[in-house]
Amino acid sequence: MTKNGSFPKKRNGGSNRIRMIYHGIVNVSAIDGFENIKFLTDFVSEERKNRISRFLRDEDKIRSLAAELLLRHMLSTIYGTDTAGIKFDADKYGKPYLIGSELKFNISHSGDYVACAVGDSNIGIDVEKIDKAELPEIYSVFAPSEIEMINALPQDLQADMFYRIWTLKESYVKKTGDGLHRSFDSFSFDLTGERICLKEKEKVDCENAFINKKLDSRYWYSVCFTSDEKIDDIIEYELFRVIDAFR
Repeated sequence: MTKNGSFPKKRNGGSNRIRMIYHGIVNVSAIDGFENIKFLTDFVSEERKNRISRFLRDEDKIRSLAAELLLRHMLSTIYGTDTAGIKFDADKYGKPYLIGSELKFNISHSGDYVACAVGDSNIGIDVEKIDKAELPEIYSVFAPSEIEMINALPQDLQADMFYRIWTLKESYVKKTGDGLHRSFDSFSFDLTGERICLKEKEKVDCENAFINKKLDSRYWYSVCFTSDEKIDDIIEYELFRVIDAFR
């Protein structure tokens, strides 16, 4: 994990630029109330402002705001992009993209963490806080082999495995853009080998690769990217350094 004090070198837009995927996280637990960072809404898109306004809870507003701020900060520090010129639109499936840029991005947030990935090809990222109180009933929509894998574990480990698989599935459908249009039992993950193996109709998928790890004992984190892309180490951004960049 790369600490925020040593950013990746800025990449230019030339044809010789190495195709890379960058991904980072920021812990927002130190923010004490949305009012303390509300001024930062001046630096995000109108769509993001509207989304934030629909949330009732401060923690949801904070995570939503921090998600776009982290994206803008990564585009600035990694690619040298002028944050004021960053504009968004959405495709017919509602997946957002950058206007006037071929760079791709994806964001996710849960609990204390906000996560973002940017790069030259489609990517998906997901972070989920593990609720060990009970196994979510939605796991019944997993593939039979995954349900069997979960049920084979001691009860106190089943929720952990559920969230591990869930983040992998979310990262994959976010990368492909299928989202809610894709049934989660139509593909499965085999976690028994050294490499995470994605299967569709028993056929092994070789086009996608995955990062799947714990951020700490309470969160699972997954990134899905094209297998021939290079991916950098996760960058752990310091919250107030990100905020200071917009002052």
